[in-house]
Amino acid sequence: MTIITKSPKISYGSIYEYLDLSDYEARIYEFLVREGPSTARRISTLCKVPRTKVYETLKRLIEQGMITDVPTNPKKFMALPPKEVLHYLLESQRTIMKSLRMLISNLQRDYEKSMALVKAFRVELWVLAEDEESKILSNILFQAKRRVDILMPWGFLISFYNVFNGIIDDLAKRKVKVQFYFTSNSKIDWRLCNSMGLHYKIINIDIPYEIIILKVDNERFLMRVATNNGEYFSDAMWILSQSRIICDLLDRMLFKNTNVSSVLLREGSSQVKV
Repeated sequence: MTIITKSPKISYGSIYEYLDLSDYEARIYEFLVREGPSTARRISTLCKVPRTKVYETLKRLIEQGMITDVPTNPKKFMALPPKEVLHYLLESQRTIMKSLRMLISNLQRDYEKSMALVKAFRVELWVLAEDEESKILSNILFQAKRRVDILMPWGFLISFYNVFNGIIDDLAKRKVKVQFYFTSNSKIDWRLCNSMGLHYKIINIDIPYEIIILKVDNERFLMRVATNNGEYFSDAMWILSQSRIICDLLDRMLFKNTNVSSVLLREGSSQVKV
């Protein structure tokens, strides 16, 4: 879809396209609009219309009500006001837009009815290329507007934080809530979390040690199946989905199960190296 941000320059090409004029007709009409009344000879020369074609082209334009002849000696030809000549185009466009809005509204209504009956949903998943995963993940985190939820093994926190701490700090400044989650069997270093300024919760659920899950604005879901060697960058891969259905399932299955403990620490953070 093309969005016009400024008024386009009129040309005989665009006139030809919208009015279904011949190439010669479009050239002559634009010329007369811009230059005013002109003789057939001048029109032929400046519009590069052969003299054998210029009079029959002028005659067609007169019959279409786009120009008129001026009784001078020599005879001249003059364009009629575009606002009057082309007014029917605006009216037809309004009719088309009204019909199009009605069509879209009806289609959307039918779509919502049919989707309400669907028992299975198609969800697209993308596997991030290994050499691009850090860049893509950074972009997705940076685009967050409201909230980021991160579920990971405690052992991966330092590696993850050292890579993305700048983005996490920026999100905090923009009032985007970043919530970390750890499982109930995590051996959390409270002082380290305090020095990093993390918001975190402990959830009542057991997940494989190798899994890291991120949810951004309840619209994007990322999951990394990592190795259990304690290194964030391993031989596993990130999987991305932009399905709200997946995000809603995660909410019900993981992120709302937080009744063991909830800890809120100070805003701000500093990079931690180990």
